[in-house]
Amino acid sequence: FYYWSAAALPERLGFALLRNRVIVRVMSIAMAKTRDPALRRWIHNQHDRYFSAFSDRRVVLEAFRASVGSDVSEFAARIPQRTLLIAADKDDITPVEAQYRLRALFPDARLYV
Repeated sequence: FYYWSAAALPERLGFALLRNRVIVRVMSIAMAKTRDPALRRWIHNQHDRYFSAFSDRRVVLEAFRASVGSDVSEFAARIPQRTLLIAADKDDITPVEAQYRLRALFPDARLYV
């Protein structure tokens, strides 16, 4: 709804929603899993600097749709190159068990958690 709203609103309001510093910080806090204060500061700094660095809000919506509408598992069997998969053990989106299932779909893949 967030990305759809930003695309549906008039351009100025849509950009304001997507670039809202409070929303970016809440997202950053929710995603950062480390308890290391220095690493958390770095993560928040990166989100503050780059999360809103886009020129077209339509592209942001398309990227979001692509990120939730498909994944590499649809293409894994057709990727013959040796592949290194890197997963996080505290990932809220994809559990580690799913990453092991994904690894099995590739002809030649290793998984590092």
